[in-house]
Amino acid sequence: MSQEIPSYLLAFHVGDLTLDVLEGDTEVWTWAEADQMDDALLGLGNSTDILDFYVEEFGPYPFGHYGNVISPYTLGGMENPTVVTFSDAYIGEEFLAATEYINAHEMAHHWFGDMVTPTDWPDIWLNEGFATYCQILWDEHAYGEDRRIEDTLNLIEYGTGYDDAPLTEPDDLFTPLVYYKGALVLHMLRGVVGDAAFFEILRTWADENAWSTVTSEGFAAHAEAVSGEDLGWFFDEWLDGVGVPDWQTTFAATEVADGVWQLDVHIVQDDPSYSMPTEIATGE
Repeated sequence: MSQEIPSYLLAFHVGDLTLDVLEGDTEVWTWAEADQMDDALLGLGNSTDILDFYVEEFGPYPFGHYGNVISPYTLGGMENPTVVTFSDAYIGEEFLAATEYINAHEMAHHWFGDMVTPTDWPDIWLNEGFATYCQILWDEHAYGEDRRIEDTLNLIEYGTGYDDAPLTEPDDLFTPLVYYKGALVLHMLRGVVGDAAFFEILRTWADENAWSTVTSEGFAAHAEAVSGEDLGWFFDEWLDGVGVPDWQTTFAATEVADGVWQLDVHIVQDDPSYSMPTEIATGE
């Protein structure tokens, strides 16, 4: 590998490993002990599909090949470039969803984390929040909008520590605050600027900052430049503030004429107050 990478991404694996190669525009290598290979490939078989989707959205894959090495790692995975350290605790038929999640997450890091790296640890959401949301983007692409809605609601339901500290001042670097709220920042930014501008922000962020270090302030400035919008209010709330929006909503529908309905919506927001645009959808 000729690219320069941060030292924390280096890893060495030693073992009696076999190799499987998935052919594609970029080869996908899987290293595993012989008796683990079948279980590994059950959940990693769509790796080339995920990779192709990311290339379409974020630009060319930054490295020569992609791969995973199945190992007795205590966590889910680690984004070591070209050969992700992948826990053997999350392979096999009963872990297909977990395998796909980890694979999509660690693969996204090759753009956001491995190629574009935070200057300092407090901005680690630029790694983990991005990779978490990229996995949601893959789910949306592969399984539809309902899956994306489910995934984003889970960020709130299972998120903890949102009220403890601002996203850019985490008390612990690897918590739901960093992963889940970081992903929510991207999701809400997408809602504010629209899909076209949002995906252009991600593509150009990766391209213009390839093989360099970045900051949260730099990302905010980049998002403003690409979208052409003043987003200071947004990043002040989402990066420097604490918590997430907590809206209590009630509504009443009244038929005011034959086939004409009046919809009254009442939204109350507890502290912290977020100035987020809100869509209201109706249906039969």
